[in-house]
Amino acid sequence: MDEDEAFPRGGQAALSQLERREIARQAKKDVLFKDGPEGGDPELAAELEALEKQPKASKKRKREEAAETDELALKKKFSVDVLSFKKLSVGMLMYGAVNEINDFELVVSLPHGLIGYVRPTDISPPYTESLVAAAEAAEAEAAKGDASDSEDEDTSSDSDAPPLSALFHVGQLLACVIKETQSVKDSKKRRIRLSLHAPEVNQYLSSEALRPGVTVQGYVSSVEEHGYIISFGFKKRTGFLLTRRAKGFIKQCNGGRPLVLGQPVRCLVMECEADARVVPVTINPTEVAEAVANGDSVVRFTELTPGTLVNGKVLQRAQNGVAISFLSGIAGMVSTLHLPDHAFNASNLPPAKRIKARIIYVNPQTKVVGFSSRQHILADKGAAFCEIQLGEIVETATIKHVDSQVGAVFQLNDAPMFGFAHISHFADERIEKLAKKHRVGTQHRCRVLGFNTLDALASLSLQPSILERPFLGYKDVILGALVKVEVVSVQASGLVVSVSDHLHGFVPLMHLADVPLKKPGKKFKEGGKITCRVLEVTASRRRMLLTAKKSLVRSELPLLSKVDQAVVGGAYCGFVAGIRHYGLIVAFYGGTKGLLHRTELNVVSFDDDLTKLYYVGQVVQCQVISIDHGKIRLSTKNPESAASGVSGISVGQVVSASYVASNDAGVEVLLQPSKKTVTIPAGHLTDFPQHADMLARCMAWEHKQGGASVASWLLEHVLVVCCRPLLVTCKPSLLPETGSSELLTFNKLKIDQVLVGFVRQLVPFGVFVELPNQLVGLVPVKCVADEFLLHPADHLKIGQTVVVQIKEIDTVKQRFIMSMKLSEVGTHSGPSLSTMIQSYWREKLTIESYLAQASGRNLPFPESQADLCKTATVGDVMEGVVDQIRSDSVVLTLPSLSSVSALALAHQHPNDFKESSKRYKVGQTLKTEIICLPSDSQPYVLVSMGRMPRPDKTGKASKPEPLKVDVGDIMTVTVKSVLQLQLNVSLGGSVNGRIHVCNFTDTPEAGKWPFEGVHTGDEIRCRVIGFRQIKSNRHLEISHQDFYETAELCAKASVMDSSDEEALAALNSREECCKVLKPKASVTAFVRDVYKNNFNVVITPQIRGTIPVLALATANKASPNAYEQVKPGTAVSGVVVSYNKGNGTCRLATPEAGVSVGQVQSCRIAKILPGEALLVELPGIRTFARCCLTDISDCYEEDPLSNYASNIVTQCYVLSQQSNGKYDVSLRPSRTSGSSSNAGMISDEPCDSARHGLPGNGSASIRDPEVQSVADIKTGQVLRGYVKAATDNAGLFIRLSRSVVGRAKITNLSQNFLKSWKKAFPVGKLVTAKVLAVDYDQSKVELSLRESHVAPEKRKRDSAESKEERAKKRKLSGGRVLEVSNQDADDDENEEDSDAELRQMMEEEGGAMLSSDSEQDDDDREDGDAAQSSSDNEESDDDSDDDGGDDHEDSACLKLPSKFDWFAEAQGGASADGRNAASSSDDEEEDESEMSQSQRKKTKRQKRAEKKQEEASLRSLEQAMLNTESSTETVNDFERLVISRPNQSDAWIRFIACHLRSADVDKARAVARRALETINCREENEKLSIWVAWLNLENAFGTQESLVKVFQQALQANEPEKVFFRLAYIYIQSKKFELADDLYATMVKRFSQTRDVWEQYGVFKFRQEKPEAARRILERSLKSLPKFEHVNVISKFAQFEFKHGEAERGRTMFESLVTHYPKRLDLWLIYIDMLKREGNVDAVMSVFDRLENTKLSSKKLKTVLKRKTEFEESQA
Repeated sequence: MDEDEAFPRGGQAALSQLERREIARQAKKDVLFKDGPEGGDPELAAELEALEKQPKASKKRKREEAAETDELALKKKFSVDVLSFKKLSVGMLMYGAVNEINDFELVVSLPHGLIGYVRPTDISPPYTESLVAAAEAAEAEAAKGDASDSEDEDTSSDSDAPPLSALFHVGQLLACVIKETQSVKDSKKRRIRLSLHAPEVNQYLSSEALRPGVTVQGYVSSVEEHGYIISFGFKKRTGFLLTRRAKGFIKQCNGGRPLVLGQPVRCLVMECEADARVVPVTINPTEVAEAVANGDSVVRFTELTPGTLVNGKVLQRAQNGVAISFLSGIAGMVSTLHLPDHAFNASNLPPAKRIKARIIYVNPQTKVVGFSSRQHILADKGAAFCEIQLGEIVETATIKHVDSQVGAVFQLNDAPMFGFAHISHFADERIEKLAKKHRVGTQHRCRVLGFNTLDALASLSLQPSILERPFLGYKDVILGALVKVEVVSVQASGLVVSVSDHLHGFVPLMHLADVPLKKPGKKFKEGGKITCRVLEVTASRRRMLLTAKKSLVRSELPLLSKVDQAVVGGAYCGFVAGIRHYGLIVAFYGGTKGLLHRTELNVVSFDDDLTKLYYVGQVVQCQVISIDHGKIRLSTKNPESAASGVSGISVGQVVSASYVASNDAGVEVLLQPSKKTVTIPAGHLTDFPQHADMLARCMAWEHKQGGASVASWLLEHVLVVCCRPLLVTCKPSLLPETGSSELLTFNKLKIDQVLVGFVRQLVPFGVFVELPNQLVGLVPVKCVADEFLLHPADHLKIGQTVVVQIKEIDTVKQRFIMSMKLSEVGTHSGPSLSTMIQSYWREKLTIESYLAQASGRNLPFPESQADLCKTATVGDVMEGVVDQIRSDSVVLTLPSLSSVSALALAHQHPNDFKESSKRYKVGQTLKTEIICLPSDSQPYVLVSMGRMPRPDKTGKASKPEPLKVDVGDIMTVTVKSVLQLQLNVSLGGSVNGRIHVCNFTDTPEAGKWPFEGVHTGDEIRCRVIGFRQIKSNRHLEISHQDFYETAELCAKASVMDSSDEEALAALNSREECCKVLKPKASVTAFVRDVYKNNFNVVITPQIRGTIPVLALATANKASPNAYEQVKPGTAVSGVVVSYNKGNGTCRLATPEAGVSVGQVQSCRIAKILPGEALLVELPGIRTFARCCLTDISDCYEEDPLSNYASNIVTQCYVLSQQSNGKYDVSLRPSRTSGSSSNAGMISDEPCDSARHGLPGNGSASIRDPEVQSVADIKTGQVLRGYVKAATDNAGLFIRLSRSVVGRAKITNLSQNFLKSWKKAFPVGKLVTAKVLAVDYDQSKVELSLRESHVAPEKRKRDSAESKEERAKKRKLSGGRVLEVSNQDADDDENEEDSDAELRQMMEEEGGAMLSSDSEQDDDDREDGDAAQSSSDNEESDDDSDDDGGDDHEDSACLKLPSKFDWFAEAQGGASADGRNAASSSDDEEEDESEMSQSQRKKTKRQKRAEKKQEEASLRSLEQAMLNTESSTETVNDFERLVISRPNQSDAWIRFIACHLRSADVDKARAVARRALETINCREENEKLSIWVAWLNLENAFGTQESLVKVFQQALQANEPEKVFFRLAYIYIQSKKFELADDLYATMVKRFSQTRDVWEQYGVFKFRQEKPEAARRILERSLKSLPKFEHVNVISKFAQFEFKHGEAERGRTMFESLVTHYPKRLDLWLIYIDMLKREGNVDAVMSVFDRLENTKLSSKKLKTVLKRKTEFEESQA
């Protein structure tokens, strides 16, 4: 049954018609009969009867009478009420137009010049929720890095909230309500807060008001498949908008975007039935704008909404507007500003005239309705302002209408544009009579302050102070404008300044002055005036940056604020915004930036550090050199003066110089005739780097001796390379030819042009080479030499002369790419070879002469050979024989000149980097050309080896004529470059070719590279076998298909001697080569690369193939990993397996690639099967094998698979082949190192069985021999194996070999009971077992893992010592101070006895937990249990004694875990699932057989009594030793304590506290680390206690950083939730509430699904006396927690309200819970307990009574009655 609404909407009567009639009848009766039928008033009764008999007025007549009454009231006194801020009230309905859309608010124009603001949270509930979700998602993303193991958070939303610009557009008309009005005292700031929430806008409406034709405000509450659900704020009615009815709005008003959740819309009701819960609506802009309210039906005043269009009738005219009636006589007003056709007066609106108007405001309090008849409002559109700008000053504004109380309307510049000036904006002082001073028709000067899109009027001001202002708002601020500002405050980051009353700006620290200021407070004071320029303005953020740099403020250059304003060649002033290694980022106004490359800086060399020359904020004046796609490139160079030089020196000028001095950088000289001193770097003294330093020393020595011959020779001609900075060079190769004075520029560079330059910089990706006139280009690494040089710096030096060829030119970026390949620049246009050779020998002789004179000896001058060279002339070509090879030269003998000795340069080109010893050989015959004959100055014949074509006059090498080549021609070719799979050769002229590696030799050696020993420049005799087309890659394929032809050559001897032309043609044909590729055919291939465990090889130039890497590994058995060293081009022998004719690929294998049983093969680890085996690949096609765990090693070890990884190649032994074709292999060294039939007896790697602590059997060198079959196993044998499987029924299966599996029953797994035995034996675990029985017929093996079976001699050794001696030792140890060393702990840690580990696991998992506090009466135990515990206790004690050694017998009883085995068994014997003495009867019999003779004489009862007594005394003794609470004071005491109780956290924590009492925090931390390493990993709670203690330690004595570090480690080692709770408790106890709050905030994000986290956070807030924050936490928790947790968490917070908050709120929460969940007895009882706590007896009894009347089960009712009875008795 639905409850009645408490506050029905829309003024609806709470009483029905029937109830009203009944009340009226009763009232009449009461009037007629006051006290009864006889006590009435007869006169009053008669009047009532007369009134009843009169005819009732019709509804139409009532409406007419009401309208007449309204008209009479208006005629008496009428004045249109103009809205102002003071007349506004909260709840007033307004119709506004969107004027501005900001990031966080809407600016809405309201009637009569008012402005309102809408926050994002006042738009609609769904939009607010999306904003909250987006904010929480952002917070969650920011906090994600706090913890490494964070879970997915629920706070993230599906999508971000759409911006306001996606929901609204400027000019859109909206219905809104005033939510708040704010005004600041003593200030003119006023603010109107609006709301678009449909429930608030429609708060006066009822759902019955939704009739066809009515427009109403709503929002999208849900997006459906065929439309949208629209919510109006009514509970019982919603609207549905079909998709087709929304298309018009989406297209015209929403920018084509679909509607989103929460978007406000104005809807038109299409149809509506009386009881319909969903009404169809439309938002089509045309239909909504043309919808007119129906006047036939009765409309209440509360049903009037802003935006409703009505047909009205003029009632009366006034000076400032008209009054109209509409909708059955309701009266409204139209002000002058909203009259139609810009009339601004009502003269053309006589009474009774029909007029259309739209409601623009409704005041429910004063019952006033405002209308507008403006054309744009009737069309339901906002006004547009296109002809005037904000802040613009209007010179001629004509007054059209004056309202003395409000203001005046102006027409602007005689255009159809109007504005309104409020009376307060006419002058700076107050005006009393506006109409007298400002009459209609007068013209005035005013300024535009803003625009009102609803009134269609511009806001104007005539105040002189506003007219003089430079700017009015951030939007009209001009970039670069000069402004005078006042300093508001001086901060460390800059100045906050005031531009005007409403405009503020900021001057950053870097813009306070031209130089950086460290203390701006000394120069600038608050209130001071300074002049600045506007740098940047962001109007949406109300942000303005200014600069006070005088260089920018006083600059007269044009201002650059947009890229479009930049002009190529124009000069602008900016500042450095960033420094990069490649140049400077220069910023201008408005955020415009450009790049000033380092090559465009005047005073920077290429290797200078820009950060040392410039600083951020430095003002620079630069010039625009290019603009490309919005990117500006700048330069500080003046192109007109770049070549003019300094002081008469220009680039390219050749001058003379004189020596001044030498320094570390080079030689300082004086230029003539400019008298300019400059330093020539050592690298620029010569073309040969090896002579540079020696020449500088020569000039210094000669200058000291008073001579100048060397200096005059070297410095006679000096070339000016650069003016800024000034750089000159003495390199002969760079000196221009005589008569050549043309300066090289970028525009003169051409493709393929060969030039001479020098190395400017060496970088990893190439070499920067500088040409004359500061032209710098890049030579990539691949273009440095014909042979690839990985590190060019190993062969080149800074300043070294090189020859380059231009390859690419980028005219846009002013860059070019060059090449230094010798094959491309060999015929260079730089220095001739003759000049280079003569310069070299002249410099060499000068250096030798200097060295001889400096050492005081005479230089021996060789005999002149001029007489032998009389017949020779320069340029003669003859043969020369290499006689001697030096590092820099070659000595030759010329047989044609009577064996005259000649000298030649080893490197005959600047770009030649090869060593001479690798190029020439003694006795080699070369062609030589005479360069220089002997003379008086030099006695040698100088020659060149190999003649090159002479350059032509154009500067390019002359190209020889093409050479005609045909198939079959035999010729000698020259090697140009050596690649991995081919030789690039030159056939002469312009014809090039290649010799493929397959066509180089007939007999390639396997494993060798055929091209080994071949070098560039070598000559090879070969034969042409064909031609091939190659792309040039110089043009795009779309525009050019550029191919060139090269020759295919063959150097095989068989081809050279062949005369069969068809055979030659077959060598270059794939079809012919395929004929020999038959299966099992032997071929030789050459490796290309390695891909996916295969070698990609080439068999012929046209055929490729693959061969497995295992093939090479098998072929190299001595080194199975030799394939890793294989280089491309290596020859490999193989056999054809298959050939694919489609793609020309072939699959190969090695000749010995077959696999057979008994062989040792190479294999590749293909896959690792955890706990089972290795899957390996054998040579062959998809041949796989399996290697069992037992076949991996001769000595088993734990997790043997961890030593292997995928794709490792190793050796294996093939054991057998299965029926499915797969093989079984072994990796045992005994198998792979030799082929012995008895592999179990052979091993190259002896295994130390003692290291495993187990007895060995079989061979002395092999720990675990192979088990071929069950026949190899004998009963009683001890073997090791790996766990294969564990089942509940059969037990544990152990793999003894690949073919033999044994079984161990559950009872034979351990001496002790194991509760979780499967966890103790995971698959793959190494175990030791004894063979109990063997069934050879069925191949079954029965095993046992019991310690008594596996190591019986150990148990016998433990039992040899009598009980009296052991008791004596215990008593002895109890009477003295025990000395425990760290060695004991080490011995315990290194103990690897598997049975001890099982027993420890039994103690931890089997329920017999160690507890020093528990005591149990021995009489309660059964005799069998006591005997069993005693027996086990003796065994464990003896074990510990034996392990500890003789020196530590006394301390053996304090060791764990063996020390308390007996005590744990005694306690656990009665609780271990009925375990008794029968479970170990075998052990008892074995012990009894070894007892002493005296003990055997005693009866069994006597023995038990003695054992009981002895155990009780020993237990009390051990208990006393463990209770060391009062005796542990020193570090040694605690050392003994933690050794005796290594797994108990309380001992370790006391140890930590001991160090803290000594103020030794570092040792306390060390103890904490040691405790975490020592405590067993299964003791999670004990370890957590240590972590908590450590956190307390760091919180009290450490820093926050150390605490966070320990906290992060604790999160990784424990359950994160527990650690978070512990740290929060620590923070609260130490009163660090802010840190605790932050931690709880992180916890509710990370553990949002955990109820305890929210509850703890809530109670924390309550205890901090922040109940509101706690209640918000409850709201957040209900959004994150699952629904089934909601009741519990609300109940918990209700209890918090009782305890820490408001008890009344808690009572309300519980009432709500028990009302919705009446059968939840727990909620009732908690509620009663809270009321009891409050002491409210009546309330408790009331709840009990209600609970008794609730339908409960008999059991629950019994509980209630019992509780009630107890409460009544307590109160009585």
